[in-house]
Amino acid sequence: MIEITKYSNRRLYGPNPDAKSRRKKMYLGLGDVARLVRAGEQIAVYEYGNGKGRGANITDEILLDVLKTQHIRAPALSTTELLDLIRR
Repeated sequence: MIEITKYSNRRLYGPNPDAKSRRKKMYLGLGDVARLVRAGEQIAVYEYGNGKGRGANITDEILLDVLKTQHIRAPALSTTELLDLIRR
């Protein structure tokens, strides 16, 4: 499981795969998140907890943001389905 943190500046940071780097985390764009998912990685996105431990799990919100940026021709859900989800 790859844990990604979203900071108050709206930037996402995840583990740096470069073992030689001194930085443990690196900036990830929504395209990077999409590549991780397509590669079969399990991800979890959390808000930064301001030193109070891990913040809220916002994985679904980030995955929806990824879908919005993918320029999919046909919507994944119909308008009716989206409205029903909001009404729940």
